[in-house]
Amino acid sequence: MKKILIGFAAIAVLMATSCGSTSGVSSNASIKPASNSGVTVAGKETVVVDWDGRTLGTEATPAWLAPAVRGDFSAYIAAFKKKDGDVFRRSTGTGADVRSATMRADMAYARTIARELQQSVNVYAAEQARSGNLSDATRQAIEEVTKTQSNAEITGHQKATEYWQQVVEVDPVSGEKKSSYIVYQIYQIPANTWAQTTAKYVKQVLGGVADELSPEQDFVKGLVSEMMHDARFPTVMSQEEAKQKAEINKQMADVQASLAPAQQKAAAEQELAKIMQNAKTERTKIAADASVKKTEAVADATKAAYLSGSPVYQSAATVTGADKEWADAEALAASILFN
Repeated sequence: MKKILIGFAAIAVLMATSCGSTSGVSSNASIKPASNSGVTVAGKETVVVDWDGRTLGTEATPAWLAPAVRGDFSAYIAAFKKKDGDVFRRSTGTGADVRSATMRADMAYARTIARELQQSVNVYAAEQARSGNLSDATRQAIEEVTKTQSNAEITGHQKATEYWQQVVEVDPVSGEKKSSYIVYQIYQIPANTWAQTTAKYVKQVLGGVADELSPEQDFVKGLVSEMMHDARFPTVMSQEEAKQKAEINKQMADVQASLAPAQQKAAAEQELAKIMQNAKTERTKIAADASVKKTEAVADATKAAYLSGSPVYQSAATVTGADKEWADAEALAASILFN
Protein backbone atom coordinates (compact mmCIF):
# COMPACT_ATOMS: atom_id res chain seq x y z
CA MET A 1 0.00 0.00 0.00
CA LYS A 2 2.96 2.30 0.69
CA LYS A 3 4.05 2.14 -2.93
CA ILE A 4 0.55 2.93 -4.08
CA LEU A 5 0.37 5.98 -1.81
CA ILE A 6 3.68 7.24 -3.19
CA GLY A 7 2.32 6.90 -6.70
CA PHE A 8 -0.81 8.84 -5.83
CA ALA A 9 1.13 11.76 -4.39
CA ALA A 10 2.07 13.04 -7.85
CA ILE A 11 -1.50 13.09 -9.13
CA ALA A 12 -2.45 16.46 -7.64
CA VAL A 13 0.21 18.24 -9.73
CA LEU A 14 -0.94 16.52 -12.88
CA MET A 15 -4.55 17.35 -12.14
CA ALA A 16 -3.66 21.01 -11.87
CA THR A 17 -1.95 20.98 -15.27
CA SER A 18 -4.87 19.15 -16.91
CA CYS A 19 -7.55 21.41 -15.45
CA GLY A 20 -10.39 21.88 -17.92
CA SER A 21 -9.01 19.30 -20.32
CA THR A 22 -11.27 16.89 -22.16
CA SER A 23 -8.51 14.92 -23.85
CA GLY A 24 -9.01 11.70 -21.96
CA VAL A 25 -6.12 10.27 -19.96
CA SER A 26 -3.81 12.03 -17.52
CA SER A 27 -0.99 10.04 -15.96
CA ASN A 28 2.14 10.38 -13.94
CA ALA A 29 5.48 8.86 -14.81
CA SER A 30 6.27 5.54 -13.19
CA ILE A 31 7.57 6.07 -9.68
CA LYS A 32 10.86 4.31 -8.88
CA PRO A 33 11.43 4.61 -5.15
CA ALA A 34 14.65 3.36 -3.56
CA SER A 35 14.43 0.49 -1.11
CA ASN A 36 16.19 0.52 2.26
CA SER A 37 19.16 -1.19 0.67
CA GLY A 38 19.51 1.60 -1.88
CA VAL A 39 18.35 -0.56 -4.79
CA THR A 40 15.95 1.20 -7.14
CA VAL A 41 12.67 -0.67 -7.50
CA ALA A 42 9.78 -0.11 -9.88
CA GLY A 43 6.71 1.55 -8.40
CA LYS A 44 3.12 1.26 -9.52
CA GLU A 45 2.05 3.79 -12.12
CA THR A 46 -1.19 5.53 -11.18
CA VAL A 47 -3.48 7.07 -13.80
CA VAL A 48 -6.56 9.23 -13.29
CA VAL A 49 -8.57 8.41 -16.41
CA ASP A 50 -11.77 10.25 -15.71
CA TRP A 51 -13.53 12.51 -13.25
CA ASP A 52 -17.04 13.72 -12.66
CA GLY A 53 -17.97 16.39 -15.23
CA ARG A 54 -14.83 16.00 -17.37
CA THR A 55 -16.86 15.71 -20.57
CA LEU A 56 -18.33 19.12 -19.83
CA GLY A 57 -14.89 20.68 -19.72
CA THR A 58 -14.94 21.32 -15.98
CA GLU A 59 -11.88 21.33 -13.75
CA ALA A 60 -10.20 18.04 -12.91
CA THR A 61 -10.34 18.69 -9.17
CA PRO A 62 -12.70 21.41 -7.92
CA ALA A 63 -11.09 24.09 -5.79
CA TRP A 64 -13.37 23.32 -2.84
CA LEU A 65 -12.58 19.59 -2.59
CA ALA A 66 -9.16 19.56 -0.90
CA PRO A 67 -10.13 22.21 1.72
CA ALA A 68 -13.31 20.25 2.49
CA VAL A 69 -11.29 17.10 3.08
CA ARG A 70 -9.20 19.15 5.56
CA GLY A 71 -12.35 20.33 7.37
CA ASP A 72 -12.67 23.76 5.73
CA PHE A 73 -16.01 24.11 3.90
CA SER A 74 -15.78 27.88 3.22
CA ALA A 75 -14.76 27.41 -0.43
CA TYR A 76 -17.56 24.88 -0.92
CA ILE A 77 -20.11 27.23 0.67
CA ALA A 78 -18.99 30.07 -1.61
CA ALA A 79 -18.94 27.92 -4.76
CA PHE A 80 -22.45 26.55 -4.26
CA LYS A 81 -23.87 29.60 -2.44
CA LYS A 82 -24.80 27.55 0.61
CA LYS A 83 -26.05 28.86 3.93
CA ASP A 84 -22.91 29.21 6.05
CA GLY A 85 -24.93 28.93 9.27
CA ASP A 86 -25.52 25.26 8.54
CA VAL A 87 -23.20 22.42 9.49
CA PHE A 88 -21.30 20.64 6.70
CA ARG A 89 -19.80 17.18 6.81
CA ARG A 90 -18.39 14.75 4.23
CA SER A 91 -18.13 11.05 3.53
CA THR A 92 -15.82 9.05 1.28
CA GLY A 93 -16.00 5.60 -0.29
CA THR A 94 -14.18 3.46 -2.83
CA GLY A 95 -15.35 0.61 -5.03
CA ALA A 96 -14.95 -1.25 -8.30
CA ASP A 97 -17.53 1.06 -9.90
CA VAL A 98 -19.28 4.34 -9.11
CA ARG A 99 -22.35 2.59 -7.73
CA SER A 100 -20.48 0.45 -5.21
CA ALA A 101 -18.26 3.38 -4.17
CA THR A 102 -21.38 5.51 -3.64
CA MET A 103 -23.05 2.78 -1.57
CA ARG A 104 -19.98 2.52 0.65
CA ALA A 105 -19.86 6.28 1.13
CA ASP A 106 -23.58 6.26 1.99
CA MET A 107 -23.11 3.50 4.55
CA ALA A 108 -19.99 5.11 6.01
CA TYR A 109 -21.69 8.43 6.69
CA ALA A 110 -23.69 7.42 9.79
CA ARG A 111 -20.60 5.73 11.21
CA THR A 112 -18.50 8.82 10.41
CA ILE A 113 -20.90 11.06 12.32
CA ALA A 114 -21.02 8.61 15.24
CA ARG A 115 -17.22 8.57 15.29
CA GLU A 116 -17.12 12.37 15.48
CA LEU A 117 -19.69 12.50 18.28
CA GLN A 118 -17.92 9.68 20.12
CA GLN A 119 -14.66 11.58 19.88
CA SER A 120 -16.27 14.79 21.17
CA VAL A 121 -17.80 13.00 24.17
CA ASN A 122 -14.61 11.16 25.06
CA VAL A 123 -12.34 14.21 24.66
CA TYR A 124 -14.62 16.23 26.93
CA ALA A 125 -14.83 13.41 29.49
CA ALA A 126 -11.03 12.97 29.49
CA GLU A 127 -10.50 16.69 30.04
CA GLN A 128 -13.05 16.75 32.87
CA ALA A 129 -11.40 13.73 34.49
CA ARG A 130 -7.97 15.33 34.28
CA SER A 131 -9.25 18.53 35.89
CA GLY A 132 -10.91 16.56 38.72
CA ASN A 133 -14.51 17.37 37.71
CA LEU A 134 -15.21 13.77 36.76
CA SER A 135 -13.90 10.51 38.17
CA ASP A 136 -11.79 8.17 36.06
CA ALA A 137 -14.41 5.47 36.66
CA THR A 138 -17.07 7.67 35.07
CA ARG A 139 -14.76 8.62 32.23
CA GLN A 140 -14.00 4.97 31.52
CA ALA A 141 -17.68 4.04 31.68
CA ILE A 142 -18.55 6.79 29.18
CA GLU A 143 -15.76 5.65 26.86
CA GLU A 144 -16.97 2.05 26.97
CA VAL A 145 -20.56 3.06 26.19
CA THR A 146 -19.56 5.25 23.23
CA LYS A 147 -17.86 2.22 21.67
CA THR A 148 -21.26 0.52 21.42
CA GLN A 149 -22.79 3.48 19.57
CA SER A 150 -21.44 2.68 16.10
CA ASN A 151 -24.10 4.69 14.25
CA ALA A 152 -25.80 8.02 14.78
CA GLU A 153 -29.27 9.33 13.97
CA ILE A 154 -28.87 11.26 10.70
CA THR A 155 -32.46 12.20 9.93
CA GLY A 156 -32.49 15.62 8.22
CA HIS A 157 -28.90 15.36 6.96
CA GLN A 158 -29.04 16.26 3.26
CA LYS A 159 -26.53 14.92 0.75
CA ALA A 160 -25.92 18.16 -1.12
CA THR A 161 -23.05 17.28 -3.48
CA GLU A 162 -21.37 14.14 -4.79
CA TYR A 163 -18.13 13.95 -6.78
CA TRP A 164 -16.20 10.97 -8.13
CA GLN A 165 -12.93 10.05 -9.78
CA GLN A 166 -11.78 6.88 -11.54
CA VAL A 167 -8.24 5.71 -10.76
CA VAL A 168 -6.20 3.00 -12.51
CA GLU A 169 -3.11 1.39 -10.96
CA VAL A 170 -0.67 -0.26 -13.37
CA ASP A 171 1.70 -2.94 -12.05
CA PRO A 172 5.16 -2.13 -13.49
CA VAL A 173 6.17 -5.80 -13.70
CA SER A 174 3.10 -7.60 -15.00
CA GLY A 175 1.44 -4.61 -16.66
CA GLU A 176 -1.81 -5.62 -14.94
CA LYS A 177 -4.29 -2.79 -14.50
CA LYS A 178 -6.59 -2.40 -11.53
CA SER A 179 -9.39 0.14 -11.75
CA SER A 180 -11.27 1.68 -8.82
CA TYR A 181 -13.53 4.65 -8.12
CA ILE A 182 -13.49 7.11 -5.25
CA VAL A 183 -16.62 9.05 -4.30
CA TYR A 184 -16.71 12.22 -2.20
CA GLN A 185 -20.01 13.31 -0.64
CA ILE A 186 -20.81 16.62 1.07
CA TYR A 187 -23.74 16.73 3.52
CA GLN A 188 -25.57 19.88 4.62
CA ILE A 189 -27.22 19.85 8.05
CA PRO A 190 -29.32 22.71 9.48
CA ALA A 191 -27.98 23.85 12.86
CA ASN A 192 -31.16 22.79 14.67
CA THR A 193 -30.97 19.33 13.07
CA TRP A 194 -27.37 18.96 14.18
CA ALA A 195 -28.42 19.93 17.71
CA GLN A 196 -31.00 17.12 17.64
CA THR A 197 -28.41 14.66 16.32
CA THR A 198 -26.04 15.65 19.12
CA ALA A 199 -28.72 15.49 21.84
CA LYS A 200 -29.89 12.02 20.76
CA TYR A 201 -26.36 10.67 20.73
CA VAL A 202 -25.54 12.13 24.16
CA LYS A 203 -28.78 10.67 25.54
CA GLN A 204 -27.87 7.23 24.15
CA VAL A 205 -24.43 7.40 25.74
CA LEU A 206 -25.31 8.82 29.15
CA GLY A 207 -28.48 6.76 29.35
CA GLY A 208 -26.32 3.67 29.09
CA VAL A 209 -24.01 4.65 31.97
CA ALA A 210 -24.81 3.07 35.35
CA ASP A 211 -26.79 5.33 37.70
CA GLU A 212 -24.03 5.52 40.26
CA LEU A 213 -21.68 6.79 37.56
CA SER A 214 -24.04 9.31 35.97
CA PRO A 215 -22.43 12.75 35.52
CA GLU A 216 -23.99 15.92 36.89
CA GLN A 217 -26.33 18.09 34.81
CA ASP A 218 -23.64 20.75 34.39
CA PHE A 219 -21.43 18.14 32.73
CA VAL A 220 -24.15 17.38 30.18
CA LYS A 221 -24.79 21.07 29.46
CA GLY A 222 -21.10 21.75 29.00
CA LEU A 223 -20.67 18.73 26.78
CA VAL A 224 -23.52 19.63 24.42
CA SER A 225 -22.41 23.27 24.27
CA GLU A 226 -18.86 22.30 23.34
CA MET A 227 -20.01 19.75 20.75
CA MET A 228 -22.23 22.35 19.09
CA HIS A 229 -19.36 24.85 18.98
CA ASP A 230 -17.00 22.27 17.46
CA ALA A 231 -19.58 21.43 14.79
CA ARG A 232 -20.02 25.06 13.76
CA PHE A 233 -16.29 25.80 13.85
CA PRO A 234 -14.50 22.58 12.87
CA THR A 235 -10.76 22.13 13.15
CA VAL A 236 -9.05 22.92 9.83
CA MET A 237 -5.92 20.86 9.37
CA SER A 238 -2.98 21.54 7.12
CA GLN A 239 -2.48 19.27 4.12
CA GLU A 240 0.30 17.45 5.97
CA GLU A 241 -1.89 16.93 9.04
CA ALA A 242 -4.81 15.70 6.92
CA LYS A 243 -2.55 13.22 5.15
CA GLN A 244 -1.01 12.10 8.45
CA LYS A 245 -4.46 11.66 9.96
CA ALA A 246 -5.56 9.46 7.07
CA GLU A 247 -2.39 7.37 7.30
CA ILE A 248 -2.72 6.91 11.08
CA ASN A 249 -6.39 5.98 10.78
CA LYS A 250 -5.50 3.40 8.14
CA GLN A 251 -2.72 1.98 10.31
CA MET A 252 -5.07 1.66 13.27
CA ALA A 253 -7.82 0.04 11.20
CA ASP A 254 -5.35 -2.40 9.65
CA VAL A 255 -3.96 -3.35 13.07
CA GLN A 256 -7.37 -3.92 14.64
CA ALA A 257 -8.73 -5.80 11.63
CA SER A 258 -5.83 -8.24 11.83
CA LEU A 259 -6.29 -9.08 15.52
CA ALA A 260 -8.68 -11.39 17.32
CA PRO A 261 -11.43 -9.46 19.19
CA ALA A 262 -10.00 -10.29 22.62
CA GLN A 263 -6.63 -8.83 21.64
CA GLN A 264 -7.83 -5.72 19.84
CA LYS A 265 -8.06 -3.18 22.63
CA ALA A 266 -4.64 -3.74 24.26
CA ALA A 267 -2.78 -4.17 20.97
CA ALA A 268 -4.45 -1.17 19.34
CA GLU A 269 -3.63 1.03 22.33
CA GLN A 270 -0.01 -0.11 22.23
CA GLU A 271 0.12 0.70 18.53
CA LEU A 272 -1.43 4.11 19.13
CA ALA A 273 1.11 4.80 21.89
CA LYS A 274 3.92 3.91 19.48
CA ILE A 275 2.49 6.12 16.75
CA MET A 276 2.20 9.03 19.19
CA GLN A 277 5.76 8.54 20.45
CA ASN A 278 7.04 8.66 16.87
CA ALA A 279 5.44 12.04 16.19
CA LYS A 280 7.72 14.61 14.57
CA THR A 281 5.81 17.91 14.72
CA GLU A 282 4.86 20.20 17.60
CA ARG A 283 1.13 20.03 16.94
CA THR A 284 1.09 16.25 17.23
CA LYS A 285 2.88 16.02 20.58
CA ILE A 286 0.97 15.14 23.71
CA ALA A 287 -0.12 18.42 25.34
CA ALA A 288 -0.58 16.95 28.80
CA ASP A 289 1.34 17.11 32.10
CA ALA A 290 4.70 15.36 32.32
CA SER A 291 3.20 12.70 34.59
CA VAL A 292 0.41 12.09 32.10
CA LYS A 293 2.92 11.84 29.29
CA LYS A 294 5.00 9.34 31.23
CA THR A 295 2.24 7.03 32.44
CA GLU A 296 -0.85 7.40 30.29
CA ALA A 297 0.82 7.39 26.87
CA VAL A 298 1.50 3.71 27.49
CA ALA A 299 -0.92 2.64 30.25
CA ASP A 300 -3.94 4.41 28.75
CA ALA A 301 -3.04 5.40 25.20
CA THR A 302 -6.62 6.20 24.25
CA LYS A 303 -7.01 8.77 27.02
CA ALA A 304 -3.61 10.23 26.15
CA ALA A 305 -4.80 10.63 22.56
CA TYR A 306 -7.93 12.45 23.72
CA LEU A 307 -5.84 14.75 25.92
CA SER A 308 -3.29 15.47 23.18
CA GLY A 309 -5.28 18.27 21.55
CA SER A 310 -4.32 16.78 18.18
CA PRO A 311 -7.20 15.96 15.81
CA VAL A 312 -4.89 13.37 14.26
CA TYR A 313 -4.57 11.27 17.41
CA GLN A 314 -8.08 11.96 18.65
CA SER A 315 -9.47 10.63 15.38
CA ALA A 316 -7.19 7.58 15.40
CA ALA A 317 -8.33 6.74 18.94
CA THR A 318 -11.87 6.11 17.66
CA VAL A 319 -10.97 3.93 14.67
CA THR A 320 -11.77 0.21 14.80
CA GLY A 321 -11.36 -2.73 12.47
CA ALA A 322 -14.91 -2.11 11.24
CA ASP A 323 -13.69 1.17 9.75
CA LYS A 324 -11.17 -0.41 7.39
CA GLU A 325 -13.01 0.39 4.13
CA TRP A 326 -13.58 3.97 5.23
CA ALA A 327 -9.95 4.34 6.37
CA ASP A 328 -8.68 2.96 3.05
CA ALA A 329 -10.87 5.47 1.18
CA GLU A 330 -9.59 8.34 3.33
CA ALA A 331 -5.98 7.34 2.73
CA LEU A 332 -6.58 7.13 -1.02
CA ALA A 333 -8.25 10.56 -1.05
CA ALA A 334 -5.42 12.14 0.94
CA SER A 335 -2.79 10.66 -1.35
CA ILE A 336 -4.58 12.02 -4.44
CA LEU A 337 -5.32 15.50 -3.08
CA PHE A 338 -2.20 16.30 -1.07
CA ASN A 339 1.46 16.25 -2.05
